[in-house]
Amino acid sequence: MKKSFAVMFLCFLVAGLLHAEVLLDQTFDDASGKMSPGKLLKRVNLVTVEPGPAAMGGTPAAHFLDSSAEETGILEYNLEKAGAFLISFDVLNNTPAAEDGFRLIFGMGKDDQSKSVKLGSAANRAFSLEIDQLASKGLSVRIGKESAFKGSYDGASVQQVKIWVNDNDTAKLSYIRPDTKAAAQLNPDSVVVWINDKLVADESDSGVAMQTVVSVGDAVLARLGFVSQSKGTADFWIDNLHVESVSP
Repeated sequence: MKKSFAVMFLCFLVAGLLHAEVLLDQTFDDASGKMSPGKLLKRVNLVTVEPGPAAMGGTPAAHFLDSSAEETGILEYNLEKAGAFLISFDVLNNTPAAEDGFRLIFGMGKDDQSKSVKLGSAANRAFSLEIDQLASKGLSVRIGKESAFKGSYDGASVQQVKIWVNDNDTAKLSYIRPDTKAAAQLNPDSVVVWINDKLVADESDSGVAMQTVVSVGDAVLARLGFVSQSKGTADFWIDNLHVESVSP
């Protein structure tokens, strides 16, 4: 009986995820050249849609190329608010040996419909995943300016990223681990990052608390995307950006 109940419970969790609402499904297949703001895409700069590299299948992808000392790369969306999110995307370092590079930053912040840059500052990000241009420097999950976890990655390979975000101050979020398919629980007001179906370094599957000044309150987050800084080159390919709302 216990085994049957466990199987039924796991099926229930999977079914809940399968019925999640899709908030964004950006494969870039229906675009080319310079991107322009729209209903969901609020701010974009130094990003073009081009045929992607063979490692990503050769289909159209977003080429995030910030080599400017005056401007910064930006790809920011504002979606519907939700109690929790599942975010996934593929990213590939285009010049993994570049020693003059900085990093690509993926972050999430408060709901904001404005067309100005919102995720450029760590103070506005509930969390960030930061991938160094020089692949040997690795990547990190940051909360504000502090590094919560630092890991390594293969600069020649596509990184498949999955991020669960629990934007609820009291309830835990049930989800299925990508590696073992076992049930896990993400703590309230927390985030967990999986890359290629692995946790980052010694990260726990229960996640790490987000930056409270940004994430306090239920269902306040909605702004997300990629940014860079003018400190050095950020040259990456991005594809299959998919965001779903999930229920705590």
